Amino acid sequence: MNPPENAVKFFEKARRVETTDPGSAILFFAKSATAAPEWSEPVSALGDLLRKLGQTDDALIAYGRALELAPANPDLCVKRGNLLNEGRLYDAAIADYNRASKLKPEWFLPHLNRGNALAAKGELEKARLAYDEALAANGPPGIRMRRDLLLPIIAVDRNSYKDAYNRYLQALEVLANEPPKIVNPLLETPGSRFYLAFHGHNERFSQEKLAQIYLTGCPNLAWSSPHLKRKSRQNGSRRIAFVSRFLFDHSIGRLCVGLFRRLGRREDVEIACFDTAVVPDDHLHREINSYAGHFELLPQDIDLSRKTIAAWEPDIVFYPELGMDPHAYFLAFARIAPIQVTTWGHPITSGIPNIDYFLTCRSAEPDSLEDVGDQYSERVVLLDGLLSSYSRPRIRGSAGCRADFDLPNEATLYLLDQSHIKVHPDM
Repeated sequence: MNPPENAVKFFEKARRVETTDPGSAILFFAKSATAAPEWSEPVSALGDLLRKLGQTDDALIAYGRALELAPANPDLCVKRGNLLNEGRLYDAAIADYNRASKLKPEWFLPHLNRGNALAAKGELEKARLAYDEALAANGPPGIRMRRDLLLPIIAVDRNSYKDAYNRYLQALEVLANEPPKIVNPLLETPGSRFYLAFHGHNERFSQEKLAQIYLTGCPNLAWSSPHLKRKSRQNGSRRIAFVSRFLFDHSIGRLCVGLFRRLGRREDVEIACFDTAVVPDDHLHREINSYAGHFELLPQDIDLSRKTIAAWEPDIVFYPELGMDPHAYFLAFARIAPIQVTTWGHPITSGIPNIDYFLTCRSAEPDSLEDVGDQYSERVVLLDGLLSSYSRPRIRGSAGCRADFDLPNEATLYLLDQSHIKVHPDM
């Protein structure tokens, strides 16, 4: 359709200011949509902006309206499917991906994203078939890594869990011998395999092998910041950049907030926080950012992200976890600061050559220093105390008595207060 001139003008105004003044952009997109009620473009763009701002419910409404206006648009199907997938509404996401595939059969992306949703549901065989369809539709070869390195999320029993782990190691060996060329690791590949931490094995060998596959398939991951070529650092406070997706009211944010409080009191330290995705602007996120002189949301592009961090010229880059978020994981391959550190937000080694230190504590490691060193590709720093400073939660009254939960009054009770993904069959 040819929208009226005033609708186009409002749309162009919104585009010009959406990064600097998102509030005004939302208003202009809305005016454009009102002026051209049959035009899907401003409604779709409004959905994109709302999604960037973390307003996912409103973004879903916008994408739904855009699809009503343009039901044959496969891009809109994928956009809404991705948002549903992120919200763990997997069946609805899969329906949108299937719709996109029918509208554009030669496009690999709906098959790839359907595979991701099926893998998140734990339907691994269906996920493999979806990844095969993505490869058959001329999808990038890095998709092989998503297909071949699948692991169950929740263990059904000990034998199937063990078999899946052995298949993973065999696939890793094949990929190491024939590493695929990778252009966009965030799109094509799964990143580090988060669930390995709960199999109970020493993962140093497998993590190092995985990192080498990535470096061989995508050598540009080992990018180095230009500011590191200077022979000496600039005078002034030491600059520490924190890079994470979880610096809010999340286990990682709760583990780190005590560290921020103490660093924030020091006059010889500057802190920057770089979020790798839009996160809830809750009390903990605001508190953490209050200790930082600089905080920024990174773009969803590895090259732009590492250049954004490097522009701040940090002396130390601190990754509270490496393995939970693919974006942070791939950023860690670059040399952005002279010292690069991770810790036990994710409790196994990263295997990444450019991570220098792993902070842990004596009580969480074997007694033998040789055994500790054998577990990590990084240089291990053993602290005497715990790494976290967890605040005691406020208890607002009792949740009930034993009888309310059909529990015996006299027996000793044991609570394993963890997610199901962390419960190994051997327990």
